Amino acid sequence: MSALKTVVQSMVKGLKLLTREVERMEELMDKLERTQGPKEAAKKKKRPAARRAAKRAAPEKKAKKANATDAVLGMIQRSKIGMTTQKLKEKTGLSEKQIWNILNRLKKRGDVKTKKRGVYVKG
Repeated sequence: MSALKTVVQSMVKGLKLLTREVERMEELMDKLERTQGPKEAAKKKKRPAARRAAKRAAPEKKAKKANATDAVLGMIQRSKIGMTTQKLKEKTGLSEKQIWNILNRLKKRGDVKTKKRGVYVKG
């Protein structure tokens, strides 16, 4: 019980120190604002016009990177009779679990259908 009491006392002491530090920082901030005046403080917060205009401009579209899902979908779409999970695994180098996750995602989107067990064709 005494160990718990000492832990709580040290926490209370730490909180008091933090409270004093926050109060000291608030006083410094108030002092700084009084010395600068409201107009000077407002000027410093504004961004230069060039930065504001650049931020408003529409961002350029980046080229889409090819990912594993696109690779698997492309292989299935190019195949006339469909692809097995084993063939997809060999050609992509992905693990079986990754292939299954990708196929489930593609099936939910409607891009791929199951022809028979383990064989997938374009949706």
